[in-house]
Amino acid sequence: MPSPALQTILAALRSDPSGADFSLAQLRQQLEERAKAAPLAPDVRCKSVQADGVSCEWVLAPDADQRATVLYLHGGG
Repeated sequence: MPSPALQTILAALRSDPSGADFSLAQLRQQLEERAKAAPLAPDVRCKSVQADGVSCEWVLAPDADQRATVLYLHGGG
């Protein structure tokens, strides 16, 4: 069972100001639609890699400082 704090976050994500509730499939579709509204720049490359058997991606921008890295771990399963 999710913690009360997580339940609150999930409830907020699943509803909009009008009070409508969204299923997980609808939330995923909304995320995909929002991602399409802000596509990557044409010169940004995504490189699929394996890290100890886990699928990962390097997102490489040509003008980025190669000494800096952002590690993003999503909370999904």
